Amino acid sequence: MAIGLAVYGLAGGAGLFTDSYPALLASRVLFGLGAALVFTGSTVGLLNLFRGAAQDRVMGWRTSATAVGALSWPLIGGALGTLSWHAPFGVYLVGVGVGAAALRALPDDRPAHRPAAGIRTALGVARRHRALLGY
Repeated sequence: MAIGLAVYGLAGGAGLFTDSYPALLASRVLFGLGAALVFTGSTVGLLNLFRGAAQDRVMGWRTSATAVGALSWPLIGGALGTLSWHAPFGVYLVGVGVGAAALRALPDDRPAHRPAAGIRTALGVARRHRALLGY
């Protein structure tokens, strides 16, 4: 998740410095990958760290924070857009600081024995459920 936040922040903030449309589009693709890492990482992390009523509570907080961000970030971006079309991209740089804080604050809760993960697991699922490749 912390790596995702760094990618999210740096790729999102790249619009501050680019003047080329292709470079801006490329940075938005990287931004999307970072956002995907952040959202899946935060969901998995919260589901692994909490159980029962505490899990319900933190998932509610996450949903509330997402809703507040969905309302406030466009307003902040719009206000910054009055300065320059580059300025709204600066908001995304917050992700870099949050990523650094996440590395420091989140527990390193790795199991001693890890089951097969990553690309091998994804390939195994794709092999067993070929219809997923169509999606």
